[in-house]
Amino acid sequence: MSNDEATLQELRSRYNAAFSTYQRRARVLFEATVSGNAPPEHLVVQEDEALRELTQADRNLAEFIATPRAHRTKTRRAFRLDS
Repeated sequence: MSNDEATLQELRSRYNAAFSTYQRRARVLFEATVSGNAPPEHLVVQEDEALRELTQADRNLAEFIATPRAHRTKTRRAFRLDS
């Protein structure tokens, strides 16, 4: 597997994980507000953090896919894949 393929696979994996986390947190937040009461602050914070992570994962994946192979200068570290 080439470095580009490995990076793409890792970015997709991180996007899928972030999407699943956001879905869970959004569902919990929705369920907490069904009664019409304001949700607990920690649920709002968790949903917001999950959305930020999903947005970053989406941005990284889209940037990698949109960049022609010959012009890819961002390293795995720039995408925070080598942590």
